[in-house]
Amino acid sequence: MDWVHHAPTPANDLTPDEIKLAGDIVGGFVSTRPWLREEREDLVQECLEQWLRRRASYDATRGASLTTFMRRVLERHLLDIEEKRTAMKRGGGQAVSSLDDQDATRTSLLDSLGSMDDTEADALAAIALEGVRARLTPVQLVLADALISGWSMSDIARTAKQARSTLYLDLRRIREVFRDEGLTS
Repeated sequence: MDWVHHAPTPANDLTPDEIKLAGDIVGGFVSTRPWLREEREDLVQECLEQWLRRRASYDATRGASLTTFMRRVLERHLLDIEEKRTAMKRGGGQAVSSLDDQDATRTSLLDSLGSMDDTEADALAAIALEGVRARLTPVQLVLADALISGWSMSDIARTAKQARSTLYLDLRRIREVFRDEGLTS
């Protein structure tokens, strides 16, 4: 969908093509993020407002079509929204604690496994891993499986069409879940 026949319009007028593209971009974004599906219409509105602010900065001499420019602007905006909301949900604004500052009195599940026979240890580890998997989102499960399979974060980001910063936020959450389940050494 290229707007060759449409010149950029005044800041307060959106073309039907722009509205449709914003809806399509948001629809694709929330389809991989179930926790955002209820906010779809609000996200479309936020994206259209962002587009109105950024549309005037389009420069045809840079090689991208107006459609491509709009797509990039909205996808980046959606990733920014997701990152901010994720940070707030996961304790944004709280003091950062170092992973090196572990409670010396707390024994991890991995430490406990060393004192058991192999059968008991394997069974307990399998139960703990199922507990971890149950607490992860579908996106986090895919990320964990890809990392276990040896994929790099760059490859995962490219394949999943996600910003690496977003994947690192998910990885941090995965580590928190493992730590909460006592699966860190």
